[in-house]
Amino acid sequence: MTSLAALAALEESGRLRRGDAAMVAGLSLGEYTALCAAGSLAFEDGLRLVRIRGQAMQAASLAKPSSMSAVLGLDEKGIADACREASSVGIVAIANKNAPGQIVISGELEALAAAEKGCQKRGAETLHSPHSRRRFPQRGDAPRGRYAGRRARRTPRFFRRACRSIRT
Repeated sequence: MTSLAALAALEESGRLRRGDAAMVAGLSLGEYTALCAAGSLAFEDGLRLVRIRGQAMQAASLAKPSSMSAVLGLDEKGIADACREASSVGIVAIANKNAPGQIVISGELEALAAAEKGCQKRGAETLHSPHSRRRFPQRGDAPRGRYAGRRARRTPRFFRRACRSIRT
C-alpha cells in the first residue's frame, strides 16, 4: 500500500503519468505496484490479487511452517555447504543474494535452524525473518476463479517501445 500511495502522490503532483514509465520493477508485493505503474493492472484488480496471494501464502504457511534468515559475512559456498548439511532435516536453500556479504536462506523451520547453526559455526551472523519461499503455494495449489490465469489489461508502452527498438 505504501508504494501505491507514493505512486498516487507522484501522479497527483504531475511528476508521473500512469503508463508513461520507461521501466518498472518490483520485489514481492512491489511487483503489483510496478504493474499498476505500467498501466497493466488496475488498482482494484491489484488489491484483489494481493488478497488472494495473502490467503494462499497463509494456507501454505499453516501447512508447512517456514521462514528466512539473512546470512552476513560468509561466502556463497560456505552457506550452500551449511544448507546441504541441514537438508537432512528438511528443505532449506539459498533464496536470494541481497548484496555482497548478505545472502538469504529459506526453508522449513528445523532445517533453517540447522543451516543457521552451520553458518554461525563458519563465522557468519544470521538475522531471522518471517518470509519464506515455502509460504508460496506450489503450482497445483494456485488460486482458482475469477483472477486465475487472467491476462494483463494492456501491454505496457515501455515494453512495446523496447520490442520495437530490439527489432530495428
